[in-house]
Amino acid sequence: MVEKAEVGPSRGSDVTTEVKIGNEFIDPYGHVNYKRFPDIFEKGQDDLMERAGINFDQIEGRYGLRSFVITMTPTYKGQVKVGDEIKIHTAIKKLGNTSITYDQRMENAGVEVAGFQLVVVLVNSEDKPTRIPDDLKERLKPFVDKEEDLLNQHFGVLGLSDRVRNVLDRHYGRYRIHPRKGYERIDSSFDNTVRGIDRISDEELLKVEYLGPKSLEEIRKKIADYKASKGL
Repeated sequence: MVEKAEVGPSRGSDVTTEVKIGNEFIDPYGHVNYKRFPDIFEKGQDDLMERAGINFDQIEGRYGLRSFVITMTPTYKGQVKVGDEIKIHTAIKKLGNTSITYDQRMENAGVEVAGFQLVVVLVNSEDKPTRIPDDLKERLKPFVDKEEDLLNQHFGVLGLSDRVRNVLDRHYGRYRIHPRKGYERIDSSFDNTVRGIDRISDEELLKVEYLGPKSLEEIRKKIADYKASKGL
């Protein structure tokens, strides 16, 4: 049995798209096939870009930049059947130097049934990632998730003590010195942002060398204070 999850609060930057599910998405089990969810979520991405006043064809025509999908991550929490009238909530999770990360939720009768993250990178005629033009970024900024945008800041904004900041900098930097292996690349799930350390469990943080319970308490308090100051 699939556990139902209530839809989370609006992020303020969401674009909501309403879709009535047709037979073309349905598989022999009588519900939307898992491979068709990206097609449905694409309608939300298109709506957001339309609200921004530009689409991907126009980006190519105006800037000579094409849009390559490099990652897509669906999550399934419930079923959607033919005739269901669903809502897709779409925001931009991260607006990077060369990439756009869409974060989407699908709602069916007030229940969240699926989620989707899509990372699109802009490339030039040689297929090399290329910086997003400033005027395009300005069009997209109103649709960036406020909380994600703030929490993706480097954790230096937390005002941690020098010792704790240095320990985290060393551990969450792109590389760290391993006593036997030399330089070791850090797992990509660890990053040096407020969001990065906020989502790591206490148990995992305590595995960081020279980071004890007092340091952990400082980190958690500073994150809580930061969220409160930003209204998150």
